[in-house]
Amino acid sequence: MSNAPIGGQAVLEGVMMRGPSTWALAVRKPDGEIAEVNRPIHSVMARHWLFRLPIVRGIIALGAEGRRIVAVEPELSDALRRGLEAGESVRVEPSSMADGLSAPFAGERPIRICREHGVETVLVSEDEIVEGMRFLYGRAKLACEPAAAVGVAALLAGKVTVEPHDTVAVVVSGGNVAADIASAILAGNEGRNPS
Repeated sequence: MSNAPIGGQAVLEGVMMRGPSTWALAVRKPDGEIAEVNRPIHSVMARHWLFRLPIVRGIIALGAEGRRIVAVEPELSDALRRGLEAGESVRVEPSSMADGLSAPFAGERPIRICREHGVETVLVSEDEIVEGMRFLYGRAKLACEPAAAVGVAALLAGKVTVEPHDTVAVVVSGGNVAADIASAILAGNEGRNPS
């Protein structure tokens, strides 16, 4: 794991809401302060059904203002990267411990939307996913599934270049991991075969 200084705050409480013409995000930070964002829904958001999903809407809304968006996938489940390279949906044989990211293909519509917004892709190894998950549990006190740790894994592995004063947001979403798998990963058994 990197010895680089780590900064930032974990979101303890938060809500995202969508109205007919605006979306809003409010979070309570650890110090008790509430941070809010209230923005109009951009026309691209109104055109696609995919943007009814709050997490997708939030990520693309951030990118719509010229921000860089990096999609991180396991090396053993790279359907989005392959689909973006091919310009169409490509079937893969996923075998990653990050089963939440192990779809056999990325759909045509998400591929098109990601291409339109210049989404970059980065791949992380199973060992890097383990380190990301351990970091989130040990340093941020976040219990998450392997799929939720891939963004942090990419940062820790240096696979996403970041300048010293850049602001970085990583989506850590998902806690659907069996207790024996999570404990094996945290204990050093990598979670690949906890028995």
